[in-house]
Amino acid sequence: CLLGITIACAPPAGTLLIENVTVIDPASASVWPQQCVLIAGERIVDVSTCDRRPRSAVTVDGEGRWLLPGLRDMHVHALWDRSVYPVFFDQFLAWGVTGIRDMASTPDVLAEAREYLARHDVPAPHLLASGPVVDGPEPLMPAYAIAAGSAEEARAAVAKLLAIDADFAKPYTLLPREAALALLDEAAKTGLPVAGHLPASLTVDDAIAGGMASIEHMAVGVGGLCD
Repeated sequence: CLLGITIACAPPAGTLLIENVTVIDPASASVWPQQCVLIAGERIVDVSTCDRRPRSAVTVDGEGRWLLPGLRDMHVHALWDRSVYPVFFDQFLAWGVTGIRDMASTPDVLAEAREYLARHDVPAPHLLASGPVVDGPEPLMPAYAIAAGSAEEARAAVAKLLAIDADFAKPYTLLPREAALALLDEAAKTGLPVAGHLPASLTVDDAIAGGMASIEHMAVGVGGLCD
């Protein structure tokens, strides 16, 4: 369902019409006033001026309101503890965030969160998650990390992440150079994206050459783009 306006979702067999609403279209940087948005089940099937109105639709008056696509928060920490994510998921939806990318968790909490999301009666955002980060032999966050001090351990870390269905691997600050390069290489071979901290052992050019999808943080003194 679209967020940004307080509504009850139409049942799958029915249709919902939000009429006279102003639609924000980020793709074209456009604002479309006085639109009718037709939703059938869980699909938006039409966005147009309100010349045609289906007779069977449940109608919501959007006059004076705004409708926009669901937002994505690409760096969150919602899976630190099993008590956190149910509250966070509700809050994300309340603010129009329909997709999140979680950047660190234990395998157990990640599995529980996915089971929670699999329940059809629980509204929640779409989740992408790294699971535990891959850090050096003495991780900064031991409870949320896979320790890797060598190339072999880094390659084994990729296998562990694949085993828990992590959506991407997140390298962390203390990962040694040999291990960081092996992580990038093994992840590329298996098709697992890499996104996270720029390890202190790598430069920005190293990360780009290794296929790192995004750099979330860089410490002062690491080099590359830092002063």
